[in-house]
Amino acid sequence: MCGTEEEMREVAGRICRNYLHGAWKTVEPQALGFRRISRVARRSVLRSNSFTMDEPKKVLLRIYGQVHGERAMDAIVTESVIFTLLSERRLGPKLHGVFSGGRIEQYIPELSEPALSMKIAEKMAAIHSMDVPLSKEPTWLWKTMGKWTRTVREERLSENIHGKSVDFEKEVEWLKKFIATVESPVAFCHNDMQE
Repeated sequence: MCGTEEEMREVAGRICRNYLHGAWKTVEPQALGFRRISRVARRSVLRSNSFTMDEPKKVLLRIYGQVHGERAMDAIVTESVIFTLLSERRLGPKLHGVFSGGRIEQYIPELSEPALSMKIAEKMAAIHSMDVPLSKEPTWLWKTMGKWTRTVREERLSENIHGKSVDFEKEVEWLKKFIATVESPVAFCHNDMQE
């Protein structure tokens, strides 16, 4: 979602009309309360003058932005599946809609309050103990580090870091051997609080 505020408002209004119910179905872009809360992750809070108790007055519109890389789309699909599971199990914000390029979530303005932080920590503990329908093979770390070491090699970044030569591939191999000696199970970890 880029461009002028008017263009963003138009796109946001169309998305909300398509995915939300009640007063959102007829909301005009000009009547939409619109506040961008993050430039990096493209999050916007939208507000409508809703009339019933069962529809949200405010929602968080999350736009993914451009997707790059060989596995970027897989990561977005996986994130959407995880978010949906957490929402259904009441371990995360309610999911109001998923669309190509983003999703509409429950807006929780109190996320930065200490009392809520404690509840979030409890939910995160529950999340990390979930058995989720994802691969249990510990491949993500090694694939990611492999990409990073290729980038370092291609960009010749390891040649001189503060006057020292670093062999990142050798460091990764050492780490693989070390982790193999530690008795630690592969577990699901959300790793992203988003706010």
